[in-house]
Amino acid sequence: MKTHYLIVLTLTIAFLSCRNKKEVVQVTTVNAPVENKNTTTYTTNNQMVNIPEMKLVLDSNKADNYRFIVSFYSIGSGIDRAAFIKFTTYLDSYKKDHNKAILAEETPWGREGEVDYCMKLTELNTSEQTNFIENVKSLLADAKWVHFFENMPCRHKNQH
Repeated sequence: MKTHYLIVLTLTIAFLSCRNKKEVVQVTTVNAPVENKNTTTYTTNNQMVNIPEMKLVLDSNKADNYRFIVSFYSIGSGIDRAAFIKFTTYLDSYKKDHNKAILAEETPWGREGEVDYCMKLTELNTSEQTNFIENVKSLLADAKWVHFFENMPCRHKNQH
């Protein structure tokens, strides 16, 4: 009798531990203005679903915000040196070509050369800022480990 009880108990525990667990996702809602750009069409279960792409519009007038941040990061083997050289060379050439120096705060934050370049871009007018940002993003489009941020505080500014 005890053997049957142990077998049933073991099978029950095995059955319960082998069940698929549902993933719980917590969603946080942010009350910030968004700007509708384009829609992306996905196909799921043979149904086409149009999902609007949304861009979060942040307040670029906050004193601690930077207009544009270029972040070189690493996933264990150092930053993308070629992209880093392209970017720093572009900053130098921009000064020569446009007779305006871009004030970029270099903020190192990692052990493998990770660095952020935080730029207010106050030396440029609005259209020049847009062109500068588009040019940098285009220049570094193929870069492996580079992030771009706009209208945000410099994330690693006070860590060093």
